[in-house]
Amino acid sequence: MADRTQLVEGLGETWASMEEVGSALGEAEWDLPTGCPGWSVRDQFSHVIGAERTLLGQEAPPPVQPRADYVRNDMGVWNERWIAPRRPRPGADVLAEFHAVTAQRLEALAAMGDDDFAAPATTPIGPGTYHDFMTIRLFDCWVHEQDVRRAVGRPGHLSGQGAETTLATIQGSLPRTVAKLAGAPEGASVAFALEGPLARAWAVGVEGGRGRTLDTVPAAPTATIRTDLDTLVSLACGRSDPAHALADGRFDLEGDEQLARAVVSNLAFTF
Repeated sequence: MADRTQLVEGLGETWASMEEVGSALGEAEWDLPTGCPGWSVRDQFSHVIGAERTLLGQEAPPPVQPRADYVRNDMGVWNERWIAPRRPRPGADVLAEFHAVTAQRLEALAAMGDDDFAAPATTPIGPGTYHDFMTIRLFDCWVHEQDVRRAVGRPGHLSGQGAETTLATIQGSLPRTVAKLAGAPEGASVAFALEGPLARAWAVGVEGGRGRTLDTVPAAPTATIRTDLDTLVSLACGRSDPAHALADGRFDLEGDEQLARAVVSNLAFTF
C-alpha cells in the first residue's frame, strides 16, 4: 500500500497528466464519448472536479431532472449534479476550473499529517480511513485519465503511482474473480503476466474453496493469462466487452483455456 506521501504525489502526477492531455484538445474533442456510458471527455474532467470540490467541503448543485437513462444508482445521481451544469461550458473553462480545484486539493493534502490520514472516514465502499479514501481517489482519477486518453487517442502515463495503485486494486479483486466468478476448482491456479511498463507476473490459487494470491507463480499453473495494463484496466473497470477483447487477441491464453476465458469474462469489478 502506498504511504501518505506517495498517494499525494500520485494524485498530483495524475492530475497534472490529465491536465496536460486536456490542454492539447480541440473543442470538438471535449465532446467525444468515453467508456463511461453517457459521459464525454468534458464530463470526465467535471466528475473529478465534483469529487474534489466535495472533499473541499463544497455542496453539490441541485439534483438533475429528469434522470438520464444511463444513471443507474445514487452515486450516478450525485455525479450528474456536478457534471450536468458544466456541459454547456467550453472545454478550456472546465480545464481552468480543474486546474484551480486540484491545486486547492494538493495544498490541503500537503497540510495533512499521518494522524489525519489515519482518521476514520466514510469512503465510497464503506467505512475506512482517510488514507483508504485517498487510495480510492487515486485509483478513480487515474482510471478516468485513461478514459480520456482512450477517447482522444493519446495513450500514456501507464506507469507511476497512479498506475501502481490501480494495478494493486485490480489484483486485490482477482481472488474472488478466479474462485467464485470463474468457478476455478480446488487446487487450480491462474497466473497473470502483465506486459509493458509495469511488467510483472503473479498468480491466484484456490484453497479451501477460496481464492488467494500466491507467494510465487507455480511452474505449471492451470491457466495463464497474458495482457497489457490498458486492456486489464479497461475490462476490470467495465469499459470494454470481454468477448471483443478475447476476439481481438488482446489476451494470450495458455493451459486451461476454458478457465482462462471464464476469468477474462468476469474481470469487471467496478463500473
